[in-house]
Amino acid sequence: MDKLDHLYEGKENLERAGYEIPENILHDLDELETELIKDEVIPAISKDIEPRLSKIRRDVVLVVEYHPGEPVSVAMTRKVKISEISGAITLTPKNGTPVTSDEKPEETPEHEPTKHVENFTKGLRVTFPDGTVICQKTAIDTMIAVLKKIGLERIPQVGITRNGYNLVGKEKRPTVPGRIWQHECDGWYIYSNMSNDIKATDLQMISDYYNLSLKIENGKPDTPAEELRIPQRKRGRKPKQADFGDKTALIERFQKYVEQHNDPQTAKGYTCILNTWVREWINRVVDENADSVFGYTNVDDLKTCIALLMEDKAFVEENERKHHPYSAALKKYLKFRMEEENV
Repeated sequence: MDKLDHLYEGKENLERAGYEIPENILHDLDELETELIKDEVIPAISKDIEPRLSKIRRDVVLVVEYHPGEPVSVAMTRKVKISEISGAITLTPKNGTPVTSDEKPEETPEHEPTKHVENFTKGLRVTFPDGTVICQKTAIDTMIAVLKKIGLERIPQVGITRNGYNLVGKEKRPTVPGRIWQHECDGWYIYSNMSNDIKATDLQMISDYYNLSLKIENGKPDTPAEELRIPQRKRGRKPKQADFGDKTALIERFQKYVEQHNDPQTAKGYTCILNTWVREWINRVVDENADSVFGYTNVDDLKTCIALLMEDKAFVEENERKHHPYSAALKKYLKFRMEEENV
């Protein structure tokens, strides 16, 4: 069994055992998967395909699309280079020669946009209570601008870490060719090598920590938030939300409950997921006027809400693509409410 098989088997064993893998661990596993694909799969593909491609006498880019259990799909284009494909990761050096250990990695420059971006729809839009809206060309630009407005010196005490480094800190992670881990800004190193969803979750955790009441959503420059809303899907019976006003006490009880079984960072992470991403899905699928999942205090109504979400194909696909963070948080909240009601 090769290392990729061991990786997948380990993740499946954890999921079958009911272990909820923290987001930072999932991020590390994704990075390890990429490295294993680079080390074990790509060399074999290159060895087989290079002799066949040698007959072609012009530049081409082949894009291989693979989904487990489905036939491989290959597309060809002559109009772009791999470096021009937004989000693409180059797994082999252009000259085929690995970088030797005595070569000095390039220093990470003062923050400047580093990506060629053609579609900004999946960016971030952050609205402050005073009406200030920050929505820049890329998600990392938005995140850095938001952190600067909050105060970079205030971020370390929130306790968010990525791969052993503070989200904002004074310690620089050693660079490697072709990979930027952090952006330097005003003497601080901001961890930037993570998905947009994790960036948004981190901003929500900071907002919750300082009670900033930030509104964090997907968006692109000069696009009103109203245009980004997805119309409500009409269904049968709607679960009812409790009208109990301030839900701070309920959330605090939930966080303490999670901390008893996990840790404070996981507890905050679950709360952020339920208060942001799950809430957005509830507004799309269940009730566009729903305050959040914490509004469902009745166990039966909560079960109905979760059932409607799990019947939605788009919700299920996104949940699976992100390694089940939504369902894990919902499962934990349902268990918490059932124990509180002694159901």
